[in-house]
Amino acid sequence: MRWSRWGRSSYERDQDLLAERAALQPWVELLPPDQDAEILSVTSKTRVDAALLDRAPSARLVITTTSGYDNLDLELLRARGVAAARLPEARRDAVVETTLAMMLGALRGLGPLQAAAREGRWTRGELPAFGLRSVAGRRVGVVGLGVIGARVAQALQGPRRGRAGARPGGLRRTAWRRPIWRRCSRAATRSRSTVT
Repeated sequence: MRWSRWGRSSYERDQDLLAERAALQPWVELLPPDQDAEILSVTSKTRVDAALLDRAPSARLVITTTSGYDNLDLELLRARGVAAARLPEARRDAVVETTLAMMLGALRGLGPLQAAAREGRWTRGELPAFGLRSVAGRRVGVVGLGVIGARVAQALQGPRRGRAGARPGGLRRTAWRRPIWRRCSRAATRSRSTVT
């Protein structure tokens, strides 16, 4: 089977693509980008329509490396006997971490605070004017519990059993019998079910 990648996301680095090719090499014959092959790998920016499939008549499988698949003409793929698949977990954690960072950044006013720090201003006396908020004790609504939304909800609920941590006397890893989040903060136990 031959494999060709169609499209590249702006955030993908050359080293990421080399690692991808190294992982695939034992399984498929790797072709240069945008070539006719049995397996086409596409990003969300690559529209898989009649024009693309006419350039890749050997296609039997189109894989999108995203959660969404609105870039795939599913009716056309079905009519041409081409299977479609998606790999939503390929970039899931990066999206989830960015979501959490943006949420916390907005609540804690990190944008204005960073701007002030760059200007050399210490804003401690101005903090009340920023209207800073905390996620602790708040109900957070997650709209859509697909691959990404479910992981965001899971992250907001905090760590569960089986985590490792360091004891105050040293940095020895240990599997604690109770979740660390209970030991670290009473607030965490009160907000255990904040995601609805």
